Amino acid sequence: MIGEQILHYKITRLIGEGGMASVYEAVHEKLQTKVAVKVLNPILTANSNIRQRFENEARFMASLNHVNITRVIDYEERPEFLAIVLEFLEGEDLSVMIKRNGPMNPEKALSVFTQVLDAFEYAHKKNIVHRDVKPSNIFIEPSGEVKILDFGIAKLVGSTEDMTVTGTQIGTPVYMSPEQVNTEKTLDHRSDIYSLGVTLFYMLQGKPPYDVTTTSSFQIYTKIVYEPLPELTGYPEIDKILRVATHKDPAMRYQSCAEFRKALNAVFQHKPEPATAGNAFADDDKTLVDFEPVRPQQPVNVNINNSHTRENQVINPAGKKPDLPEKPKTMAEKPKETTRPSFMDEKPEPAKNGKKWLQVVVAGVIVMAAIVSILLKFQPGFITNIFDSESKRQARQAEVNKLLEYVRTEVVKNPDVINYDSILIKMNQAIDLDENNPEAWMYLGEATYRSATRDGLDLTGLSWKIIDKASASFERVLEINPEYNNPKYYVDVQARPTILWGEMALHFMAEGKNDSALVAYREGKKRGGFTDAQLEYARNTLNSCDQNALLINSFDLAFHPLMYLQKIENVRTDVKPLNMVFFGTEWYFNYMKDKQQLPFTDGISWFRSLEDKTWQTQQYTIENTTTGSTFSWYLLPDREGKYTRQEQLLCDIIKNNLFSPVPVLISIAFDGAKMIGLGQYLHPQGWTYRLTPEVNQANITDRHIQLIEGMAYDKINSGKINSMNMRIIIDFIRYNYFTCFDEAFNKGDKALAVKIRNLLVNKLPATNSPFYFKELDIKYASMLNKIDYTDDQRLAKEKKDISDYLRQKGLSGITTADGVTYVETVTGTGPKPITGSRVKLNFEMYLLNDTLVSSNKSAAAWEFTLGQKSAIPGLEETIPMMARGGKATILVPSSLGYMSREMANMPAYSTLVFKLELLDVN
Repeated sequence: MIGEQILHYKITRLIGEGGMASVYEAVHEKLQTKVAVKVLNPILTANSNIRQRFENEARFMASLNHVNITRVIDYEERPEFLAIVLEFLEGEDLSVMIKRNGPMNPEKALSVFTQVLDAFEYAHKKNIVHRDVKPSNIFIEPSGEVKILDFGIAKLVGSTEDMTVTGTQIGTPVYMSPEQVNTEKTLDHRSDIYSLGVTLFYMLQGKPPYDVTTTSSFQIYTKIVYEPLPELTGYPEIDKILRVATHKDPAMRYQSCAEFRKALNAVFQHKPEPATAGNAFADDDKTLVDFEPVRPQQPVNVNINNSHTRENQVINPAGKKPDLPEKPKTMAEKPKETTRPSFMDEKPEPAKNGKKWLQVVVAGVIVMAAIVSILLKFQPGFITNIFDSESKRQARQAEVNKLLEYVRTEVVKNPDVINYDSILIKMNQAIDLDENNPEAWMYLGEATYRSATRDGLDLTGLSWKIIDKASASFERVLEINPEYNNPKYYVDVQARPTILWGEMALHFMAEGKNDSALVAYREGKKRGGFTDAQLEYARNTLNSCDQNALLINSFDLAFHPLMYLQKIENVRTDVKPLNMVFFGTEWYFNYMKDKQQLPFTDGISWFRSLEDKTWQTQQYTIENTTTGSTFSWYLLPDREGKYTRQEQLLCDIIKNNLFSPVPVLISIAFDGAKMIGLGQYLHPQGWTYRLTPEVNQANITDRHIQLIEGMAYDKINSGKINSMNMRIIIDFIRYNYFTCFDEAFNKGDKALAVKIRNLLVNKLPATNSPFYFKELDIKYASMLNKIDYTDDQRLAKEKKDISDYLRQKGLSGITTADGVTYVETVTGTGPKPITGSRVKLNFEMYLLNDTLVSSNKSAAAWEFTLGQKSAIPGLEETIPMMARGGKATILVPSSLGYMSREMANMPAYSTLVFKLELLDVN
């Protein structure tokens, strides 16, 4: 097989082989990305049951989109050849790791097993039972991330299809459940839970519960069915959990992996570790940061309900480490006396009794004082709460609202005049009154950050202390409400840790302190930034770049994760990401010229001479003095009629890197280049656009399709996306798919259009990341309507949909010859309009799924003259049925002009529902 080609992949080496299949490493012929290819033993391809089982494995794994389940990339089937293309994993399976290192400590086992439970909880919710849970099917990558392997004998719960022969056992003997041993055909997810319990036993004990070298399979089966699992030595509390997980009766086990996880959570709750003083850096490393970091130190709870969420930290905004009380000694810890002193047998005198009683009282007072002191330190409001009254609480809340109202008024001002010092004072006062107010913490974090960089562009005033405090405030907001969003003041709280620590790292890099930048990046990841979803998008972006390219961005959340990947994970370090947001600043110009060694027309004096200038759309030509080639386009002004310093610098970069030898790429999450008129010269290239001198006549290229096929979204789709900025980026990606789809559809290439549609629907569903831009949601509906049905099928379906809509709403009305349905809801008392009448009405336009498309409720009434075709087709013939003051619901089918085109805010091939109120007739 070595050297053979499978799909787009060339086999490079054998990774491993078994009785049924062999696994090879392969490399994509153009992208040079590695994959694993699992090939069924050719001898077995003639067996229809085995072929079906192999296909089931690919189908089941392809349907499971979870960070801890190995991702299927493709499937190849020929008469004598079957192969599954899988993501390439580096690391080792749990069995190999345990055999080499011995049993895991509980904390390490928890880190691994939590991810295992997460994966199986997800699979079970999809009604898929693995049926072969064992350590060798649990793979651990160097990063600690777990991947579940081998769904070869998995089964869909409730399915009558089973590739096993009656009376045969499926699974590995030691890890099989009693019902598997008994070859029951009604196995469900609780069988996997039993096997998971045995797997946890193996992880903590370093060996399976039954010795396969001295015990026959028959004896093992007998023990599984009739004897309890051997005792887990050394961990009595976990042993109790395993008693439940491996109960002989499935009804007595944990009924879900979530229950299993919850039970473990109770055992693995960590108490706070004693606070330690000192810097995170040694004295001889002081050059790494400009001061000793001050971080909020608070108890950290291990939350095994989601091993990929950030630590659940209670932030101490002052940055002080709590003084934890010394643990009192128990009686067992006191030294034992070998002889009994004689005075202990004597009866105490009354005076001594009184003295002892006084000592007890004094000791009690001291203990109570210590307890109160501790409570005051960690819960400063507890005394107030004891003696508080409702009126006092209301008064405090009123004061908090007053403070917040001041800040709400302040932050809408021009940044140059905002009094951030005042905001800091008032928000600290608000937090003293209500420490769980997310809005106060959000304004506190923003004011802390803006006190160092008012416009968010000049990063020279940033310090570790400032970013640390600002980050702590935003972390506190997310702790109070992970989905917090302030509709009146746009700050993406979920994205803030990434941006703050990314800017801190960029500040260090601009100063030539690369080691400090690495520390800042790692701190940002630890504090909730640089999420897996952000890094996945960034990784896809870098992997779609040409060698040694310049990659221009204008979106912070798209830029900083790129730099993180390059500096921390050494991903595509040949690419130079640039952030156009900072182009107008002197410090960033110096960074690009000196640290990144980019060629510019001139030095700092030239840069300082650049000013925003008034501009009108005109042709702009750049000549490459090296090659003699020219490049012309119409340069547009910005929204204020200016040709800005940033745009001048962008043009200078293009001029001095005119396509050769350095390719210029534009991030897909970027509209700056399109805004100044370069859009027609941008050719799609994965999640970037390549700038070329040729006008883009066709967006779709083989390379582009190959790139978007290879893009992975496991991290994006494995959890809910709360970040508004991240949802915007994901919509940029979706827009790229829509553009490709429309072009293929308009060219009549239905097969390619279907392929692109399937890529989008399967890879980026809207469940975890709903559409941010409404128009894209509408384009999505239009795409599905265009491709899923023929015209005849579409019309038949539309008639049924209209009928169902009327029935569900309890409506009945008149249907015209053109298929328009008129339902009168309120009878008018005035005159009816005729051809030539001037009518005035209010309207709301919906789709059949009750999605509001358009409305004039917030604007003036809609006026037009009947008979001049100024109204939407279908309304012209039904509005004359109304009388002034009347209301009606009118259903307009897509056949009246919407069969093949999209109108504003409306998908093609869609029925429109109008709710009208006829205000006047003249």
